[in-house]
Amino acid sequence: MDQFKGVAILTLVLDDNDIQEIEPNFLSNITQIKLLTFDYNRKLGKTNLMHLVKGLEGKPIDNLQLSGCGIVIDKFNSTILEPLRKSNLQLLALSDNLIDTYEADAFEPVNSLRALEISNFMVITSETFTPLKNLVSLTMHDMSVLYAGSPNVNVSLNELGKLKQLILYKLDFYRIIFTFSSVTTSLSNFSLTDLGKSFEAYHKQVSKMIATAYFNDLALSGNLLFHYSDTELCELFNGVRTQNIFLRENFFKILPICMFQNFSARSIDLSKNRIIYIQKDLFKNVKVQIWGIDLAENSISLIDGTALAKVKSWINIEYNLLECNCATQPFINWLKQRKRPQVFHDPFCASSTGPTNEELVKFESTWVQCNMETFVRIISLSVSSVILIGILTASLLKYFWQDIKYMQLVKRANQHNGYIPIVDPNDNQNDILIDDIQDDEIYDAFISYHSEKRIWVRDVMTPELTKGNVQFSLIHDDNIVPGQESYFGGLMSHMDRSRHIIFLVTRGWMQEGWNEFEMDSAIDMLTQTKRHTLIVVLMEHIPQKEMSHKLKLMVRHNVCFKWSEEEGKQRKFWRDLKLELGKKRYK
Repeated sequence: MDQFKGVAILTLVLDDNDIQEIEPNFLSNITQIKLLTFDYNRKLGKTNLMHLVKGLEGKPIDNLQLSGCGIVIDKFNSTILEPLRKSNLQLLALSDNLIDTYEADAFEPVNSLRALEISNFMVITSETFTPLKNLVSLTMHDMSVLYAGSPNVNVSLNELGKLKQLILYKLDFYRIIFTFSSVTTSLSNFSLTDLGKSFEAYHKQVSKMIATAYFNDLALSGNLLFHYSDTELCELFNGVRTQNIFLRENFFKILPICMFQNFSARSIDLSKNRIIYIQKDLFKNVKVQIWGIDLAENSISLIDGTALAKVKSWINIEYNLLECNCATQPFINWLKQRKRPQVFHDPFCASSTGPTNEELVKFESTWVQCNMETFVRIISLSVSSVILIGILTASLLKYFWQDIKYMQLVKRANQHNGYIPIVDPNDNQNDILIDDIQDDEIYDAFISYHSEKRIWVRDVMTPELTKGNVQFSLIHDDNIVPGQESYFGGLMSHMDRSRHIIFLVTRGWMQEGWNEFEMDSAIDMLTQTKRHTLIVVLMEHIPQKEMSHKLKLMVRHNVCFKWSEEEGKQRKFWRDLKLELGKKRYK
């Protein structure tokens, strides 16, 4: 064929045709090729690819593009591109074909490549990229998500030391995860987009890159970043340094203030999200002068009056839902008074019921209108608050009424000194009883305990409290003399003759019926203005949900100590208990 006869350097673009056959030697008269592209000739196929490559053998070629050409290859190895070994190929595009596996030697014949684009593959290894030491730009995309149940493979790109541009989108993380965190020294353009939830597999790598690299372009669009918490977003974007950042289609609703702190970018693209509000100081802490912000195609109904004041050149807020009301008046005032930046906006105000005929920049609200709404809101809020507080107060009083009464009871008992017996001193019939009781011994404490703690009371508690520099007198139900008095009468007498009543609370004590009687008796003494002090000692860990209501009251509002098996804590326990017992004895 001689249609190219006399052409020294060929640039041939045959994209989007219906080429079905390439003659083996159709470029035989060409000595050098600048650009040869057959993109999206979908019936070209593997056979024509081999004819084309064979026809290019030995010819210098800069740029070869064969994307979307219906090429189906099971295993792509070095034999495919072997005829191009001496062609010094600079750019190769093979995306949107059906190539299952790129073998380790697939690109070895074209190790001169500076740019490569591939997609739709199922298998690739780190070794596939090893020969491409001169690669400057790498694009990989559209990997189908086919979960095979086998572990995913890490494919390292870290050996591509000259890589300046890395574009990855629509990747499948179930089979292959690319690692690239070590190429930050050379990388200037990084795009990781349209991953959806697959972004989770790259989250840590991206965060590490952002903290150490400086980019011209950083694109993280289409990664469903709205799933991340405010804290996670702020950590992800902490330290961003780039000229341009693209965060489109992440379904953001409200951006956290901290997202743009320690952040440097000249241009920020936040279009096509679901942002409803641009708050004050959102961009205040961006470290460099912002030249432009794209907020188009969101759901913004409100922008703070100073939120965009730092932007120098242009702002795009078209196709949003900016309403004309008192809340947006400060922003509209800024919009009318600004000298720069240039602002692209919708001409008319929006409303909850649809578009309006009111022009955005001509909207004016009076002081009365705005403050009347505020006034009504305050009145409504005040009335609601009063009602709510009343309901809450009544509920709290009802819930804690018994606690309040009990606290008053304990307070009255603690305000008195000494001891008053359970008799009426004006009753002449009780004169002899009063004299007898006054002659009886007064004890420092009555001890209520379960039989399982009998040995502890005898061998530990009694020696500790009855010996030493300050000696306390103790009494408990073991001191009731059978035959001389009834058990109930003796118990009441012992409790009445004690300055303090100590309850040693264990689960066994709680399950025994006597503890209820003893607690009722102690509380009854308080209701009759007796001067006893109740002391609760928790001998083991017992959650309050296991306690009876009476026991909860006693734990909350009386002196409560906790016994511990640790020696250091035991010393503090005995000290505090002795101090409490000594209060009424030495007042």
